[in-house]
Amino acid sequence: MGGNAAPNVADADHRDQKRIIVNPEPQEPSLKLYPGPAWSARSSKPLQPLLWFGVAVTMLTPLALFCDYDIAVWFWEDRLPGDFRKVIFISEFFSHGLGVAMIIAGIAILVPEKRWCLPRLAALSFGSGAIVTILKMFILRRRPNDFDFATAREDSIYQWALDAYLQNVAIFDDSTLRSFPSGHAATGVGLCIGMMLLFPRGRIYFVCLATLSCSERLLCQAHFLSDVLAGVAVATLWSYVCLHPRMLGVLFGHMEPEGRGFKVPNVDDLRGRPYKQAA
Repeated sequence: MGGNAAPNVADADHRDQKRIIVNPEPQEPSLKLYPGPAWSARSSKPLQPLLWFGVAVTMLTPLALFCDYDIAVWFWEDRLPGDFRKVIFISEFFSHGLGVAMIIAGIAILVPEKRWCLPRLAALSFGSGAIVTILKMFILRRRPNDFDFATAREDSIYQWALDAYLQNVAIFDDSTLRSFPSGHAATGVGLCIGMMLLFPRGRIYFVCLATLSCSERLLCQAHFLSDVLAGVAVATLWSYVCLHPRMLGVLFGHMEPEGRGFKVPNVDDLRGRPYKQAA
């Protein structure tokens, strides 16, 4: 009797294991196109610097109003060297809608393994520009190129109007009244954040392009400094929403294969250590 007890227990365990294999528990349906851990299970702590940067730029925007006149006059006086001006003007492609579309198309052709990351990249860039366009519908402000700074007084640039009921939406095509915020700055910074996460080795290069494209808006007298900072703030906060694992990040995470999607950096990444082995 005692000698048969152990085999019976082993047989029972074996039958339980077979039962588990044959009749697995039903799993919840998933929208993931590729196997791997759920995007929603990832931590949002690596995104905190992005959030705090967006909050900081938002707080700097009203302070920049005190510098708008002096900076606009400095660019109006055309003090930059000619070659440097050309470089700044050329950099507009990084923040222009057509230029962004060409960059995304180039990635799809030259780096096909990143093609499933392009929806998020498009959302980061074009989404930022779309949000700014909506804000422009409610806020009326004259552009710097609509002023003659030889005679304009400093207080003249602070003429704002809030069109809460969209009574002036019929003249939305009049771009001289749609200065705040900067759509180019928002589009360029959104693209910069996406490119930094897709191609970490070029993060400094992308930051330089975004900075030049924002400077181009000041140089061509299309925006004041506060307009540009507001666009940067919108793009940064929108990028946080698109990358957060419990916001829109979970939607885009379903499309991106594990290991080939957006690489949200941790603290060590921000110090530049893992980028030595990054693709």
